[in-house]
Amino acid sequence: RRIRQCVPVTANIQQLRTAIEEEWTNIPQATINKLINSMRRKCVALREANGGHTRY
Repeated sequence: RRIRQCVPVTANIQQLRTAIEEEWTNIPQATINKLINSMRRKCVALREANGGHTRY
């Protein structure tokens, strides 16, 4: 979402890559940990749905 708000708009692939890398480094460690910890719950839900739809 933040990449879409990038001003000025990225003009080429290298600028897009740089913008993505900058945003990547700005993700708080707590957010990363939360996503990692939620993976088990998501995998269990997917397994229980036999590969079908889940709430995720």
